[in-house]
Amino acid sequence: MPAGFSASVPFSFETLFTNSPNFAEANYTSGQHIQFADAIQRAEFFHTMGANWHTELDPNVASRVTIDIPRHVQVQLPDGATVTVQSYFVGRAPDGTQFVELLDLLFNDLFFNQAVNDINANTYTTDALNMQAWPNTYLFSIDSKGKFSDCCVLGFHTYIFDPTVTPEPRWIFAFSSWISPGIFGGGFQDVTALSHETSEAFNDPFGDTTGAKRGSSQASPRLQRFARGTWKQVIPWKYCRPPRWAFC
Repeated sequence: MPAGFSASVPFSFETLFTNSPNFAEANYTSGQHIQFADAIQRAEFFHTMGANWHTELDPNVASRVTIDIPRHVQVQLPDGATVTVQSYFVGRAPDGTQFVELLDLLFNDLFFNQAVNDINANTYTTDALNMQAWPNTYLFSIDSKGKFSDCCVLGFHTYIFDPTVTPEPRWIFAFSSWISPGIFGGGFQDVTALSHETSEAFNDPFGDTTGAKRGSSQASPRLQRFARGTWKQVIPWKYCRPPRWAFC
């Protein structure tokens, strides 16, 4: 880790998230004093919507968690070999805040484990758009040889379902990263990922994914934790080649 970097990256952007146009009201051509995703939907369905039709979000920070990230993880490659992969890289944005490039395979385990914990704790609910907000966290993938390949995924949305219950409950949830200015070009900064995933989840909450069964290995990955915060983990390799700025 380069000198001057902390082993802890705090989420210091909470107020900026909750005060963003995704939750705070603003004026748009499709309506006055409305939220961003609502404005987009009203524009999309302008000719068929009711005059007073709105889809609104009421932000509620349900939990704040600290997740330990191991420096290295073991990944099983397509040829069956197991290699040790550096799980994250750190850097500094032009404004001085830290950012992390995190291995997508490891992130998926951490992300789904936390989602399952929140479901079991009734923190995630089926009548909400549940969101994990991460501080300057950008996902990278590795190639079939275990080498750094592509970066960076900034957000995505999916769902977990319970097939043992009728009607089938579905917990829609998303990952979005705060993006400090100056890291990416093209206007990708602050709540770009949050805005994109919120609007996309409104339009297509289940996407073209099959979701993850509650209690399955996908939704509850196999992780073995030992004393003093060390992790032993073998992650199956999956090839994913996202564009540089990817929203799944």
